[in-house]
Amino acid sequence: MIREQNPCMMCKRLTRKLLFNDSKLCIHMCSYECERKYLDTLSTQEEAKLLARFDHMRAQIKHRLRTCWITAGLSLMVILVGFLTRTPTIFIVGASLATVCAFLTRYFEDKTVKLTRIRERISV
Repeated sequence: MIREQNPCMMCKRLTRKLLFNDSKLCIHMCSYECERKYLDTLSTQEEAKLLARFDHMRAQIKHRLRTCWITAGLSLMVILVGFLTRTPTIFIVGASLATVCAFLTRYFEDKTVKLTRIRERISV
């Protein structure tokens, strides 16, 4: 799905890019330079709105991260059951689930770090 072009908030050039790549904020920025200008000229009300949005996103990601860790723990139990009962199917299912959870955990941790950096950039 291709986004329609809208004018940049700072220089009014047409762009498809969004501020921090967040479609819910719907703030169009054409370049990093315009993004810096926008962040420098933010009012306190807009800054509070952005910070609240990022705090909400971080809380959601932390919840998903916790869910991944719980699922990874359960998948290790499934691996142990498969190993003890010598059933390869159960072992493979547990190993697959543990692998997916490991990748998702890394993804969510990276996303949390990225959101923290963006939040620090706004609040400075």
